[in-house]
Amino acid sequence: MLNKKMTKNSIGIAVLLMAAFGFGAAKADDMTASGNPGALIIGSATAGSVLIPVSDATTTYNIDVTTGTVKITGEINTAMPANTALKVMLAAPTGATSVGMVTLSATAQNLVTGIANLTSENGLGISYEFDASVSAGVVSSAAKTVTFTIAAN
Repeated sequence: MLNKKMTKNSIGIAVLLMAAFGFGAAKADDMTASGNPGALIIGSATAGSVLIPVSDATTTYNIDVTTGTVKITGEINTAMPANTALKVMLAAPTGATSVGMVTLSATAQNLVTGIANLTSENGLGISYEFDASVSAGVVSSAAKTVTFTIAAN
């Protein structure tokens, strides 16, 4: 019987915030994060067993909206390795809707929708999750940049 061990998979995350608005010299909408989450590292597992996803919910964001109803989208700078996933969930400001845990890709995806004009809230939670299957094999440690963008709803 083959009893193959899988070594650690890890992903480092750097968070980049972008505002899609900001016409002229004035900054119309603003989003800031409290910092970057720690490295997300999945431990080793025996072949045939299920890997346990790892998560980090230590960061928060602040948002100020002055341009009308908006949404927040998220994307990563490059695709994830095969059989791995980086997910994120943003807590919604009052009156808005969080889409829940979303698997990120290099294409922007909705994270929070229906953020009303004149919304200003601080300390809203950001949760990250890194998941991999045993079939991912050994994945080298890599950094991903997560970009959050404020966009028209």
